[in-house]
Amino acid sequence: MKNRTTITLEPVTHNNTDYVVIDFNNSSEVKDYIKAFYGIKQGKKNNTFYIKYYDTVINELFSYFRD
Repeated sequence: MKNRTTITLEPVTHNNTDYVVIDFNNSSEVKDYIKAFYGIKQGKKNNTFYIKYYDTVINELFSYFRD
């Protein structure tokens, strides 16, 4: 069985814009993998990663992280 990292997605609204926040245990390998997804931004605090919400983003993230 493969040892996998748990990644959680959380919806948030900031300045009337919807985003998806990506949370995970700090790992440089996972961090690099997340940053490679198109449109991912890194917050200035707490190593937060997020992406602007759009209709298919959740399914795209699930498919990307499943690999």
